[in-house]
Amino acid sequence: MSFCKLLSNQCYVYYDTIKPCCWYKGKGLSIFDAEEIQNHTERLANITDWIPECNYCHTLENSGVESPRLFWDKHPLFQNLDNDNDVVKIDLQLDNDCNAACLMCSGWNSSTWQQYNKKTIKNITSQFESNSTVTERIEAVKKIIDFSKVKQLHLFGGEPLRTNTHLKILKLIDTPELISLVYVTNGSEFPEDSTIELWKKFKHVFINISIDGIDEHFNYLRWPLQWNQVKENLLKYANLDTDNFTINITFTATPFNIHYQDTYINWSLDFFKDTNLNGSNFFTNPSPVGGIINMECVPENLQTIIKKKYSVDSKISKILRPFNPAKYKEFINYVELHDGYRKLSWRETFPEIVQYFEEAI
Repeated sequence: MSFCKLLSNQCYVYYDTIKPCCWYKGKGLSIFDAEEIQNHTERLANITDWIPECNYCHTLENSGVESPRLFWDKHPLFQNLDNDNDVVKIDLQLDNDCNAACLMCSGWNSSTWQQYNKKTIKNITSQFESNSTVTERIEAVKKIIDFSKVKQLHLFGGEPLRTNTHLKILKLIDTPELISLVYVTNGSEFPEDSTIELWKKFKHVFINISIDGIDEHFNYLRWPLQWNQVKENLLKYANLDTDNFTINITFTATPFNIHYQDTYINWSLDFFKDTNLNGSNFFTNPSPVGGIINMECVPENLQTIIKKKYSVDSKISKILRPFNPAKYKEFINYVELHDGYRKLSWRETFPEIVQYFEEAI
């Protein structure tokens, strides 16, 4: 039995690099070096204890929160494998074409962020740069991934439904009825009828829509996307007449939206009550944001309010981290810099929590 199924039975391809998973902090390998990938995969499969590259999961487990390692360890996908080291789950991120510049994202994952950076702060340190093309990456994927063993394929962007990259990948699969697809989308794009028909050939299709708030909260965090645009697509997804689709809303917790989880859940219950979707499943499983915007930037007094509001044993409370004044200052400077460029105001968007942030200054 492996220490972590993500180390032994998964790979994450992002652009021209490959890692075991997106939480793994070690340096990735080139997707154009098949021999080294094979050797490295075998080494990771023999890991028996924590390694520094896996600190993300280690920290969560020390906090009493279920980590990706624990979640996937018990997942049916990784049970009863023909071979203990078969790679059965693939995460693919082959292009960064995206129509959003989400506050917690960067030019690494979004072409809109790249364009925004060039016009404003001219910060190229967080930009994605590569000498390879999407076509070349797809050709490399064909050589390093045995799709006959894959059981679940995750497709990321950018915004994966804006381009045909995902369709080119799906055409590499000879037995779609044995593979489940997982899309991570910002909800701004709705698939064409031809794509939906193609999806029906697969075992199952999970549509994970990243929504970190509603109304003006969404507009602020997912700028320049507009909530009405996404809400309209949510209704379309809710009314899809197919048995092999599952729609989910994923919720990234930030210092600004963490207080409002109950508001988002109540909205979901009401919005989906007359549709095919169960609104009670949405916004209930927050994932902590990372980077400049992180849980160490939540002021101490706001943390107290959150623990009282949701209980200290709730997941929303457990993902909080000890307040760090230095990181808080960096965070505030960062959001106010971008507020100026975007003509937004976090104070006007999240007025109920302003006092806690001002008290922390």
